[in-house]
Amino acid sequence: MALSKYVYNPKKYPDFSWNWLGRFLFFFGLTLNTSFMAFFLASRLNIPVNEIGGTVATFGGVGILERSAESSSAGSCRTSCIAGRASFSAPACCSDSARSSW
Repeated sequence: MALSKYVYNPKKYPDFSWNWLGRFLFFFGLTLNTSFMAFFLASRLNIPVNEIGGTVATFGGVGILERSAESSSAGSCRTSCIAGRASFSAPACCSDSARSSW
């Protein structure tokens, strides 16, 4: 049969088995999260389900704006300096005067 080519022995390839299982569980959880988030928010915020789309979009947009503002501020500079990788676009980021403002 043609399908017999796709059957493998999990004992012979345990790394592939664990990887496949981990990915399956991750994407299964992601699917459940995105599928039922609207119903969860509707019940928690007491908003009708047909109006929850705008609320989810608003929260998502605020999250994106917050993250982009954080990445362009001194917060990303601080993280880069702590990690030991100063950004080439902001060479004065890790200077002593910049650190004193943290």
